[in-house]
Amino acid sequence: MVRRWTEAEVGIGQRFRKTDATQIVIWEVADVFKGTDGRPYVELVRVGDRSLRKTLGMDQPIRVMEA
Repeated sequence: MVRRWTEAEVGIGQRFRKTDATQIVIWEVADVFKGTDGRPYVELVRVGDRSLRKTLGMDQPIRVMEA
């Protein structure tokens, strides 16, 4: 199986997880928005506990591993 990196758009509902983590934690995109500084941001919520949220700035293209 060949894997390659590609740039992708980030959309609401997409899920992400850290592949080398000892505990699997899945984050879901809740919102994609432009901040007051004009930069794009993504708000993530933890799937197992939706009270946990984090906001990430997207100052470079998002890379997604394709199988």
